[in-house]
Amino acid sequence: ILPQMEPPNKLFCPRWNPLTDWFSEHYHVHLALTTDIMLTPQPEQTISTIRSHLLKQHPWTLPAYHHSTTSLKSLVISMAMLDGGLSAEEAIACAYLESDYQMDRWGEVEWGHTIDKARQSADVAAAVLLVNEIRSLDGGRLQAWS
Repeated sequence: ILPQMEPPNKLFCPRWNPLTDWFSEHYHVHLALTTDIMLTPQPEQTISTIRSHLLKQHPWTLPAYHHSTTSLKSLVISMAMLDGGLSAEEAIACAYLESDYQMDRWGEVEWGHTIDKARQSADVAAAVLLVNEIRSLDGGRLQAWS
């Protein structure tokens, strides 16, 4: 018999709502949110604003944005982490909400989930270190896109 569990969206909201609110306020954009599995188109103004923000970054930081987005499976989580809205630990916790829910319901794959989380932690730490180091060295000396 499966344990009675809250629907995932009710469990995710306490973590996701503050994140999406921060993202919307920080970047002055509107995120089109959904609980559906299908891709939800974002407003063109949101896409344009985020594109502009990324193009203003030092070019050496862009691989870190890409790598952390791929690892966390979310541009929103990655940008919030790299731009000061979340710690690396909070970012990983947000990225693992669905997996944690599934593990609570069905159980953990022995070693599999632990290895995945360790790899993700290393990937995220590398991205944060790279971006922070470049920003600390930049100080106006390194040129962004020209």
